Amino acid sequence: KVMTATQQRNEIALNDADYISGLVKLVTGLDIFNNTRKRDHIEARSLLYVILREDYGATYHWIKDYMESKGKSCDHSTVIHSVNQYQIYKMYSKYLEDWRQMILNKIVQERY
Repeated sequence: KVMTATQQRNEIALNDADYISGLVKLVTGLDIFNNTRKRDHIEARSLLYVILREDYGATYHWIKDYMESKGKSCDHSTVIHSVNQYQIYKMYSKYLEDWRQMILNKIVQERY
């Protein structure tokens, strides 16, 4: 089956998102697709969104669609709010930025 360039990019993006979300689960020990509003889950999802958005250039809608595909109820405005709140979360949860760097370093090691 021949895929269009857009389909190929989307498949690569999905594989990347699966890999990154797996790393977020690994470092946080949390199921980020669990429909809960517990603070640690909210912060872990925010970490995922920031990596997908700022480090991978994913759109808010793409992230929303990705989360929904994993069974997590999500709205693009939720993603926007979460990305904006990340700056506040990382002031109170010092380990968030460490986890982000660990994940990004792991990706670099795996890929290059």
